[in-house]
Amino acid sequence: MKRKATQGAAFFVLGFLMGCVFYNLQAGHLFDQLHQKRIELETKLAAAETRLARLEGTLTPSNEAVIREVEVRVSCSLNSGVKNQIRKEIEDWLGLFIGRPLDSLDPEAIPFIVHQRTLNINGRTLVLLAENTIISERLLMYVRAVPEQDPLTTN
Repeated sequence: MKRKATQGAAFFVLGFLMGCVFYNLQAGHLFDQLHQKRIELETKLAAAETRLARLEGTLTPSNEAVIREVEVRVSCSLNSGVKNQIRKEIEDWLGLFIGRPLDSLDPEAIPFIVHQRTLNINGRTLVLLAENTIISERLLMYVRAVPEQDPLTTN
């Protein structure tokens, strides 16, 4: 009888500990998601602040159309953290166009700032391909990131 009571208590404690382990795993996963979202929001805030500072510096009284925002949409088979890093890098490159009048831009040259450029992220070398560029008050660029082919392994 004492043995059954001890076994019952042992199973109860074991179940309690297993429940705690699974709860900690779920809480850790949620924490990772929230941390990644926080980093993404901080990046967006920093980009918005620099964009605002550039726009305030280039405000002109005329009704001349200027680029007010740069948006990059990245398509690749990698996770969202890598996509955000790629997007941030490209937005930094294209950020120099914020505040510039549309008349002063060469629309054919803008995609070549990104096209066929290589980028090293987390030990991976990616080739960026500018697929589409839309230029208005918002510079919108669609970019595809593909892994770089090793010239020794390709035929």
